[in-house]
Amino acid sequence: MLISDIDVNIGQKAVDEGLPYAQDVRASTGGQVVANIISGFLRIAIIIGAVILLFNLIYAGIEWISAGGDSGKIEKARNRLTQSVVGILVLATSIALFIAVNQLLGNPINIGLRGGGGSGDSSIGNPACVCGNGKLALTGSVGKLYLANDAPCFRCTDSGWQPVGGTCSVITCY
Repeated sequence: MLISDIDVNIGQKAVDEGLPYAQDVRASTGGQVVANIISGFLRIAIIIGAVILLFNLIYAGIEWISAGGDSGKIEKARNRLTQSVVGILVLATSIALFIAVNQLLGNPINIGLRGGGGSGDSSIGNPACVCGNGKLALTGSVGKLYLANDAPCFRCTDSGWQPVGGTCSVITCY
């Protein structure tokens, strides 16, 4: 599981809370515009931070090796190493604070971690309810399994998908 696999979903939370027009917005736009911006920003920040950290560590190592015993060059390389580690710690702390504040506010932005590889297992979702994209739905969630105005609604149960009546939006899978 990679931290860059953070998935943010506020559309379903708005529907669950009964906000006016939330269902219409989710049906028309996916309800994920703001969530996608936040999630994209977090992913980009993490990836850029990791790449910069890697290059700075390599560059500082080369500086240290090529210093030839010059204490000034060694100190410069040591400072670069320290600044790189402090920078990645600041990035990780800011993301941890974002998640903590989100939880203190009652999870208005549903943050789920998607599996980043390996065994293919997901830490969130019911294995009996596999969505078309290979992700898993949460037990009890209701929604359409495909995009069509007349698509039937299904509920994720312990035994798998069960058809239900009524109107619903596309199901959210993790």
